[in-house]
Amino acid sequence: MNKPNKSLRAIRKLGLIHATSSHGHKVAVERFESRVYKLCDAETEVSTKLLIKSYMLGLRGIRIGQEASCE
Repeated sequence: MNKPNKSLRAIRKLGLIHATSSHGHKVAVERFESRVYKLCDAETEVSTKLLIKSYMLGLRGIRIGQEASCE
């Protein structure tokens, strides 16, 4: 089994955080979001299409490793 790279995991986590955070956590979410974008810019081995797909799965609440069970 292949281990997903760091930027895919981070962007999925960002989607999960956006989906589940309350309005009071806005500052923490924005701080994490800026760190994720910096990481994604540094890690160039993943295409933008895969990053968007991973973020959308995170918004739906699908964690890493559960992709096959939801499709």
